[in-house]
Amino acid sequence: MTSSAPTEWPTFRLNQARTGTLNAMPVLQVRKVRWQFQVRGGIRSSPCLIEGLLFVGGLEGDLAGIDVKSGTARWRLSTKGSVSSSPAVVDSWILMGSGDHHIYKLKRESGEVVWKFPTQDEVWASPVIAEKTVFCGSCDGFFYAVDLESGREKWRFKAGYRIHSSAAVAGRVVFFGTDRGELLALDTGNGAVLWRSKALGPIVSSPLVEAEIVFAGSFDCCFYAFDVASGNIRWQFPTGLQILASAASFDERVYVGSADGFLYALRSATGQEIWKQRVPWSIAASPVVVDGLVYLSPYSGPLTAYDSKTGEEKFKIIAGSSTLCSPVISDGLIYQVSSHGVVYALEG
Repeated sequence: MTSSAPTEWPTFRLNQARTGTLNAMPVLQVRKVRWQFQVRGGIRSSPCLIEGLLFVGGLEGDLAGIDVKSGTARWRLSTKGSVSSSPAVVDSWILMGSGDHHIYKLKRESGEVVWKFPTQDEVWASPVIAEKTVFCGSCDGFFYAVDLESGREKWRFKAGYRIHSSAAVAGRVVFFGTDRGELLALDTGNGAVLWRSKALGPIVSSPLVEAEIVFAGSFDCCFYAFDVASGNIRWQFPTGLQILASAASFDERVYVGSADGFLYALRSATGQEIWKQRVPWSIAASPVVVDGLVYLSPYSGPLTAYDSKTGEEKFKIIAGSSTLCSPVISDGLIYQVSSHGVVYALEG
């Protein structure tokens, strides 16, 4: 039996490798809504959770720090652009991007701005922090490495195309996709290109790094497995429509949703289909796996949990009208956000 202690979700897809998988107590049913919280202007940013504070960005430029016990805001920060970037927490700090062309570092307990780093366009990607460095791409076509303490630029890489993809880090390599359809691997120390590979459509999802493979979906309707060392394509799996969502990995399987309305379970090594589940809605949100249950929120439909081995549906619940975001599961609660700006705490 896994622990029922409160679970931390410090960043988009849970960790630097963006695996979207956690070994913790799953929520097997939802009995009631414990509280709701309204964020101005809608939500396109998956939340994160640390030590009783849930952090959620809004399309009117706010980031809210919500007390999970009361469902009230401990603080709010207003920026001058939409916060579509999922926040990331490291130590006492929050890192996030904004549509006002900045990457922000905030104090976790108060929301006070420590520094903000200027880019030349909106920042939709979620930062990833490694080696005391903040890595993040911007819609200006540059990928930035920023010193965590000072906010000074360490290096930048000109990708030449908009970057919506949230980067992943494994060892001393950072991986990200571009709207040109490239997947790039850069040296974290100096930004040197280690390899670049290409799909036939934009890669807006976050790469997932598992052992010797980097996974990413594309607008060309295919899901790819790239060799982590060379960037060569090991296999690709076709779906019916474009892939916006990031994938999750668990027990030598990878789970990915497509705009074709299917959730696919594939063998990580070969891309062989194990099962697929039809969801009668497009899928833009990324699945998460908690102790063998795959949680998925389709764009317009119920949050549903599936058995990771068989694809059998375990439960479903409607929370809000639509969502582009992944749920957070911790301490017997599911935190789900809707595109219309409502945060739900669902009690199991």
